[in-house]
Amino acid sequence: MEMLGIEHAILVGHSMGGGIVGYLAATYQNKVKAAAILDKTARGPEKHIPILSSQVKYYDAFTKDWCETFDTRREALECIRISSGSELETEYFINSLYEDKSGYHFLFSKQALAAYRANNYDWMDLLSLITFIPLSDTATDEEVEDIIDVYAKLVPDSN
Repeated sequence: MEMLGIEHAILVGHSMGGGIVGYLAATYQNKVKAAAILDKTARGPEKHIPILSSQVKYYDAFTKDWCETFDTRREALECIRISSGSELETEYFINSLYEDKSGYHFLFSKQALAAYRANNYDWMDLLSLITFIPLSDTATDEEVEDIIDVYAKLVPDSN
């Protein structure tokens, strides 16, 4: 932002981009006027060792059995469901398919998908650094309770 001469910004991030926006909003509060985090929970694995995309094996354990092209959406669904950790994750990857004459393909390379999964981590601790109003129609009850607890600490009269 400094290189572009941008003093303040309103950031919007979806999925992995939502995690990036959350990090930026917590770390650079003086630069971020507002942030919209879409389809990204702050909950994730507690242990995290950052990995650059270039350091992730092209075929990791998660994506190694995935085809480059699927003949049908059902074939893609069955393949992804086998290696996925949850229905939500399966839905995420199914929604990142596009179709052309040769079949169904991922919008992202296997390496990018592996890097996304490798860099998923819990950033609940950053929420206390962000002033926000949580809006979600897909959060679990536990996630909503966590958000309410953090919000109550930020805005004491929010009951």
